[in-house]
Amino acid sequence: MVFMFALWSSCTAATNGAFASAEFGRFVGFLRHEHRAQDQAARLDFIKESEDDRTIKLRATLVLYFGNFDSDEYASYEYRNVVYDKASGTLVFDGAERELHFIVEGFRGEALEAKLRTALGVVGQLQLQQQNTVKVERPLVQRLWGEYRGVCEGVGRRLQIQSSPSHPIATNRTDPFAPFIIMAQIGDNGGAGCPTGASTCVTKVFHDSDYDIFTGHIDFHGAYGSMPCSIDDGGITCGTCRYNRSSGESVRGDVMEFKVSSPQWTIKVDDRAPAQGVDGVYKGFVHLERMDVYRPMSISVTTYPSSSGTDAERAAGLVSVISSIRYGGHTETDESINTKFDPRPLTQGDGELVFDRSDNTTDMILTITRIGGGVAEGRWFSRRFGFVGRFALASSGSILLSDPSKLDTKLAGGFSDGKLNVDMIVAMSDRATSSKDPFSPLTIQGNVWYSDLSPRKPFSETSFDPFTGKFALDTDGPGGAYVGMRTKKGIKLKVPNQGILRPMQSHSFIELMEVSK
Repeated sequence: MVFMFALWSSCTAATNGAFASAEFGRFVGFLRHEHRAQDQAARLDFIKESEDDRTIKLRATLVLYFGNFDSDEYASYEYRNVVYDKASGTLVFDGAERELHFIVEGFRGEALEAKLRTALGVVGQLQLQQQNTVKVERPLVQRLWGEYRGVCEGVGRRLQIQSSPSHPIATNRTDPFAPFIIMAQIGDNGGAGCPTGASTCVTKVFHDSDYDIFTGHIDFHGAYGSMPCSIDDGGITCGTCRYNRSSGESVRGDVMEFKVSSPQWTIKVDDRAPAQGVDGVYKGFVHLERMDVYRPMSISVTTYPSSSGTDAERAAGLVSVISSIRYGGHTETDESINTKFDPRPLTQGDGELVFDRSDNTTDMILTITRIGGGVAEGRWFSRRFGFVGRFALASSGSILLSDPSKLDTKLAGGFSDGKLNVDMIVAMSDRATSSKDPFSPLTIQGNVWYSDLSPRKPFSETSFDPFTGKFALDTDGPGGAYVGMRTKKGIKLKVPNQGILRPMQSHSFIELMEVSK
């Protein structure tokens, strides 16, 4: 028996009335802030769950970017209960974990506008469309990451800000900028007590912050107290001290483009394989749209009779899916996350088959758009990030990549620049499983040291954002975490400052090459 499922974005032809021209998929654009004179890049991704004569039930994830659509800083809001009324065109978004609600009136597809509200009132106007080019009319909300310089009380000062993915405990926070940790350091030029020859010496260290993205206010917290600041397009003001951005992260221009990469693969089916149903193990790849890389993936599919549900659902039976996505660029590795989803009725319809966990203990949601004939295709969604990418798998054949060099690189390895050394392994975490952490239950473990004679410092807390490739390695040191990205040849790393009255480190990344052990 073969079941085929069409992409849900083409299901509109079977409906009438207000919905005749409406389609759900991806919308991009911006949030026009109410309380700051800036716009913010925004993306909204939909998953269709079910449809009847009157309504369509969906899920959605709203992502707000800091910088342009390529930024690795973002805030996201998951809506598990989105209802579209076909007659009126009303689209209601409910169920965001962090309070941000909105209703779209008269939705007809192609464009979407709505006022975003919190308990404090309207925070902005959301303006989205189904086009990848967005006209920018006001300055964009910029990334926090960067270096800023100013003259305060007659002293030249540098402010360095780093953003890093946070670990599962931290993502239980309710501030809008979760799930990120913001660290900062201030250095005085030629300050008293600074080592001889040091141009800038660290005077304050802040290990965390609270950032209200709707007002631009941020409070940095450290051992010596807090520092309230206000962020604008060109820099940051803290009390009477003004810092202008001196590093090159700012994005400018009249047009902002959402760049889309597409998978390039060939599905090869073994015609000699015996005919079978949908049961089996399917192997292939998932393509990550933002990073334009591939990760090996497999799913195990089992069908069995159902004793509950409608007559059609009992006749079709249930399907159970277990997925495995590997974070290294090879098919056999410990860097993999296995997820067993709740079984669901194997019914054919206009929508995708949505696989999730009702206990919300995973960030991952899979949808299957086609299964049968030894092939399974679908899409990977994240509660945190929205749409991640498409997958193609085969149970009696193979998936051939057009460009195998785009296989993702494993995280684990040993890295060095001749002075700084880093050892990283990926292992199961002893922390509780968290649906807010897309890398759970995996964690990065290892050590960092500066020479063979210096002691090795173990990572006390680590985190990894699998959708942008950004990681953080915290050694409980005085200056915060080592924040970096994996590259084909090694890693690039921002070395943290070493504490009060120590020379301020460069804000630039250093390159560490992978070394054989």
